Amino acid sequence: MHAAISPRSFLPFRAESPARWKCPSYKMTGKNHFRVVPVFVSMVHNLDDVDRGILHLLQKNAREATAADMADMVGTSASTVRNRIEYLEEGVIRGYHPEIDYEEAGFELHLFIVCRAPVAKRAELAEKALDLSGVINVREMTTGTHNVHIESVAVDSNMADETLTGIENLGLEIVSSQVIKEFHVQPFDHFGKDLFED
Repeated sequence: MHAAISPRSFLPFRAESPARWKCPSYKMTGKNHFRVVPVFVSMVHNLDDVDRGILHLLQKNAREATAADMADMVGTSASTVRNRIEYLEEGVIRGYHPEIDYEEAGFELHLFIVCRAPVAKRAELAEKALDLSGVINVREMTTGTHNVHIESVAVDSNMADETLTGIENLGLEIVSSQVIKEFHVQPFDHFGKDLFED
C-alpha cells in the first residue's frame, strides 16, 4: 500500500557526498497516489575561484602548501580552505603522491609501451598489467585499436625485457615500446593560475 503524496511536497535533497544528489522519481500507482522512487545521479563538482586556486596551489607544491598560506593567496580563511579541501577530496582530489625521479632511484630506463587488447578483455588485461614488476601506470583508451598504454621503469635492459615479456604473456599485443627521455608536469592552467599575479 502506498501513501498518497503530491510530487510538489517532496523536494530533492542533498546526499552525504556533495558530488551526488538524491533526486526522487514519481510513479503513479492510482488516482492521486504516487510511489516515491529515489534515484542517485552523479553530479560534477561546480568549482569556484577559491576551489580552483586551491587546486592550482596543491598541484604546484602540495607538500609545503599550508591552509594559512593558501588562504592568503585565494583571499579567504584557513578554516574555509580546510573545508574546501575536504570537499574536493570527495571526488576531485583522488590522492597525494610523491613525484619520484626514477633515474635518481636507480631505474635508468623509463618506457612507454603501446599495446592492443580485445575490447572485451581490455579492462581485465589493464588491471593485470598494473601488477607486473616495473609497471607504474596503465591507461585504457576508449577509441582506436592501440587501446592500452603502459608506462614502466627498469634498472637495466634485462628488467625491461622481463616487463615486456610479462605484458605479452598476459595476452596483450605490444605495438611499440619507446624510452622516455624526459617527463614534464605542470599545474593545469584552468585550475587557478590566472588568479595569481606573477
